[in-house]
Amino acid sequence: MRPLLVILAIALAGLMLGGASAWYVIERPQRFGAITVLPLTPRPGEAASRVLVRAIKGSRAPLTLLASRSLHDAQGRGFHADFDAIFRGSARLDW
Repeated sequence: MRPLLVILAIALAGLMLGGASAWYVIERPQRFGAITVLPLTPRPGEAASRVLVRAIKGSRAPLTLLASRSLHDAQGRGFHADFDAIFRGSARLDW
């Protein structure tokens, strides 16, 4: 299966399976190219609730799992300054 099709299949399966289902993929990471995974946590010290995935077609770089980043500060409901700037369009995500 081609890498782009695999990524689309993963996204589609996530939509179709719903909340309590599980879906597993076993694949050699070198077939995908450079994949970088960035876990996002709601607050510092909590489990990741979202994951950003970036892939570069044709690259031979290995899979990279980055340290998680918090969307919000420890207290309050506002976004962390880095993410607030990204959402307002004045900064870019620094992978």
